[in-house]
Amino acid sequence: MSRACTLNSETKECKAFLSFLILTLAFAVSGCGVLTEELSSTSTDVLNPVFDPDGDGADPTPTPTPEVIEKTYLGVVGNTADGGFTLFEVNTSNGSLEQKAEDTAVGAYANYVVASPDGKNVYTSNMTGSVTKIDVNAETGATSKSSVTVGSSNRTMSVHPSGKFVFVGESLNPTSKIHALSRDLSSGDLAPVGTINTYVRLRGRMSFGLDGGVLFAPNWQSPSISQLAVSLTTGVLTGLTPDAVPTGESRTLDTVVSPDGKHLYTPNDWNNRIRGFDIDPTTGALAAMVTPSFTMTGLAAIISMAMTPNGKCIFGGGWGSGKVFAASRNATTGELTYLDVTTYETAISQTEIDSSGKFMYVSRYASTNNLYGFAIDQEACTYTLLDGFPKTIAYGALNSLIIFNASYEEQAE
Repeated sequence: MSRACTLNSETKECKAFLSFLILTLAFAVSGCGVLTEELSSTSTDVLNPVFDPDGDGADPTPTPTPEVIEKTYLGVVGNTADGGFTLFEVNTSNGSLEQKAEDTAVGAYANYVVASPDGKNVYTSNMTGSVTKIDVNAETGATSKSSVTVGSSNRTMSVHPSGKFVFVGESLNPTSKIHALSRDLSSGDLAPVGTINTYVRLRGRMSFGLDGGVLFAPNWQSPSISQLAVSLTTGVLTGLTPDAVPTGESRTLDTVVSPDGKHLYTPNDWNNRIRGFDIDPTTGALAAMVTPSFTMTGLAAIISMAMTPNGKCIFGGGWGSGKVFAASRNATTGELTYLDVTTYETAISQTEIDSSGKFMYVSRYASTNNLYGFAIDQEACTYTLLDGFPKTIAYGALNSLIIFNASYEEQAE
């Protein structure tokens, strides 16, 4: 060329040269893909580079991200010769229940029900020596089942926070066992990995401390709390020193660990007292609180309790009195303050609170098979009976219930 080309050059030669430079630079910046030319219908001198990652000449279309849908379910088991199970979907706006599945034969005299952290499986412990796995379709609530032979006179169970293990407790005299089972995270299938002897007649909720490093089990007739180290690799249990801590009460039933992991509470099912323990942050061992006992006025035989997700409130029920109580918790000292009690029906069996802290459900072990639902305020520690409750379940005395979340992916449009 006789002279330098600039961006303002109008000669045909300069325009062609500049177009070549633009094409070369665009390809170098893209690093991959194909550049195609779109020529204007009115001018062949205009060059429009278009990035085409697929190399098919078509405009790229992004893949829609699936939407994760979460549902809340409630499962309840009945103490019948065949063992009944009903699954409800919880309306997270108003607490109402919609039945999704029912199985009248999940296992003889099903005594306790738990759910895996991922919501894929529900498990029932059966008195005749088995555990039933119930697969739950998160989208529809449909269920299917299978069982594995475990133990004898199974009365309680718990799923490890990791979802990798399930522990099943017997209710035998003079010695009960806790059976450790590994859980396949994909299928939910269980396989025995070991047993450990505990004390007399395990009953009620088994809880975890130290982020799953310690298992606490209530020995109903001893009365004491077994404290057992959990191998996070195998699920095998070994006793701490001591392997059980006396509660100082006539009966020990149920355990509740605060969400901050600092305190454990256990009720006496022959009176109206709750015992409190500090949890050692290093070893997980229990030690009685400075104020170790809290009286829930007007109750008899406290059988079940549940704590709100924020750790500020404990609610529970009495077996003989049929009363529901509320207490507030001091997060620093662990002390409980009795607030209120309301009479409903006798023979309350279990209390559970949903993960949002909005609703509480209470099952009744009696011929009417009633299930109660309450709206709760986890700041004020108050509860109000929901419309449509009590709800009567069509089989046997209600031994146990569980509330859990399950999620599935829905493809975006």
